[in-house]
Amino acid sequence: MAGTHTDGSEPLDTNGTAEQIDDLNRHAWDLRTADTPQACALSERARALAARCDYRPGLARSLFILGHCQYRLAEYEAARAHSTEALELFAALDDLEGRADALNTIGNVYASLGDYHSALDSYLQSLELRQAIGSRQAEAASLNNIGNVYFHLADYPNARESHQRSLAIKSAIGDRLGVGTSVHNLANVDRETGDLASALQRYAESLAIFQAIGHPYGEAGALSNMGAVAALLGDTESARDYHTQSLAIERRIGNKIGEAESLLLLGELRLHDGDPAGAAEQAQAYLQPALALAQELAANELIYRTHLALSRAYQQQGDFAAALEHHQAFSAVQRVVFDAELSEKTKKLQIIHQVEASKREAALERAEAEVVRLRNVELVAALAETERHREVAEQASRVKTELLSIAAHDLKNPLGAIIGCADLILLQAPADWPDRDLARHIQNTTRQMLQIITDLLESTAIDSGKLRLHIQRIDLGELAARVVGRNQRQAALKGQSIHLDAEPGCLCDADETRIEEVVDNLVSNAIKYSPHGLPIWVGVQRAAAGARLVVRDQGPGLTAEDHQRMFGRFTRLSAQPTGGESATGLGLAIVKLLVNLHGGSVWAESAGPQTGSAFIVELPSG
Repeated sequence: MAGTHTDGSEPLDTNGTAEQIDDLNRHAWDLRTADTPQACALSERARALAARCDYRPGLARSLFILGHCQYRLAEYEAARAHSTEALELFAALDDLEGRADALNTIGNVYASLGDYHSALDSYLQSLELRQAIGSRQAEAASLNNIGNVYFHLADYPNARESHQRSLAIKSAIGDRLGVGTSVHNLANVDRETGDLASALQRYAESLAIFQAIGHPYGEAGALSNMGAVAALLGDTESARDYHTQSLAIERRIGNKIGEAESLLLLGELRLHDGDPAGAAEQAQAYLQPALALAQELAANELIYRTHLALSRAYQQQGDFAAALEHHQAFSAVQRVVFDAELSEKTKKLQIIHQVEASKREAALERAEAEVVRLRNVELVAALAETERHREVAEQASRVKTELLSIAAHDLKNPLGAIIGCADLILLQAPADWPDRDLARHIQNTTRQMLQIITDLLESTAIDSGKLRLHIQRIDLGELAARVVGRNQRQAALKGQSIHLDAEPGCLCDADETRIEEVVDNLVSNAIKYSPHGLPIWVGVQRAAAGARLVVRDQGPGLTAEDHQRMFGRFTRLSAQPTGGESATGLGLAIVKLLVNLHGGSVWAESAGPQTGSAFIVELPSG
């Protein structure tokens, strides 16, 4: 027996009714946080009924809820596929709210996978729809998500603007919990940009809101962050007080992870007290129970962080055997954590690859349908196939680059652990220990490996567009003076001297951290390749477009082939380091990439072999 039409056009049959399907969807949505697997099962049932009934509104809604629940269960590919299917149905039904919600879930999936650019695109589309609808609460939620994505991308100006807009809406509609969350997010931005006083004030504001509405998790988080900022400001007493208050709340609400974290932070604070021996003993009073809790919860990240803090505590006491034991435990557990993280990152990368492949296949299917309509089928099909192969090759290259980046990133921490172990061994070994030179060799070789990986990650970040510049007006002469001062000791080890001649007021618009890296790279290269005992000159002058830096040496100079290849990746030039230093072949490539990002230019001048060389950088102003 046929059912009634629920929207003027949708036929129903005896397998289910619109009311049954809507009830299942409502029940599933209500259970989405309390019992996500059950909500998933209910939405799946609603989807099957709606498909048999050809009840499209119920089908779209069930697909959306199913995708949302699968996202909560970390089933990301299924979540994206079902949310995309829901999005298409909502579009056909002209359901703006449904489209906005589906896009938001798709954005959540991409954000969880670490694909923040795709997440941002989905969130912005969702925001536009929610603004058109006039749903202020949903608009504020979208702005909050957008702010968090910008934060992950280190685009702090846009992160701040998004969170401020979200805060304004939440204040207007009286969402006090939302206001507290937005203020806390703005504090995070302040903290990352170095405005610690503002960060502390905002964390205090969010704390007051969380206390007023009775939100203990928010209170504990705000207090913990206030402690971290106070410690950065050098106010150890206030930091200890904030962390102690946070610890009390975590214990009251039974949050053992939070309790262990607070104990660890209090222990680390004690290690910075004035009396090393006494402070170490007091630190252990916090760190030992923190370790016990972390082990009880199998919280490996907390375990290895606490082992590292205990290693430092015992080192301060002079108990090097115990310090080494905890450092070895730190290294072992840290390796487990990084192996798990690498596996998870690889899995997520594979999902992103599958997502992109699904998109390409869908696009190809649409292209093939169009080909049928066209007369010259063979030609269009050949073009489509060629394009598909090109896209597959590009995607394979992107995946390879990303996997290389993941592997390089996850090598940094084990190498740091090796350096730490070598430091401890040298610290406790007697002066006449026969293997001291071997330990120093391990230490130096590992540092060289770490530098290679750091350069590789830097180059990959620039290539992938993940590097964000924070442009401000800087004095290039003052920056060069800092770099020269920092490198004088290294130059002195080779009998070299660095002479700085900087005109006053050499201003340019640049990211100070990145340009300092450029200058440091050029100065350290001059030290590396100059003969012992010869001077190096660093000059800074005003230029027509901004400011100019010149680093000149009396080294081996550059050949014609060097001029053609010097800024290429992994390129070894004709000159060799004069003190046995290592060279990655990435330094000048990174210099070129960073200068280009600033809209500047870099080049080298040399009259030929054995005539020395000069590297020149020009940066714009305004």
